[in-house]
Amino acid sequence: MRSALMQMKTGKTPGNDHITTEMLKQGHGTLVPVLTRLFNTCLTRQATPKHMANSSTILLFKKGDPLQLKNYRPISLLSIIYKLLTKVINNQIEHILDKSQPLEQAGF
Repeated sequence: MRSALMQMKTGKTPGNDHITTEMLKQGHGTLVPVLTRLFNTCLTRQATPKHMANSSTILLFKKGDPLQLKNYRPISLLSIIYKLLTKVINNQIEHILDKSQPLEQAGF
């Protein structure tokens, strides 16, 4: 959990819950045990709280004429806590796959 949190980039726009990566990193000593319990519950129940996976989609201006819709790209703002949960799961999967991969298949 701690390593996944420290891997997360800062300076990103928060989701609907307005929680930033900086907040989680600042309070990691207190929050990691709480989030660990939450994540374990999510994994055991195979579900997340509905609000955790909610997102807001905004249009981000690229370049060119701001009156042309083609000059914008949509981005979804997800909860940082949800992103952290998916990061933890991804790290676990990568660890398991790395251990099961024969050395002969390793790249350079």
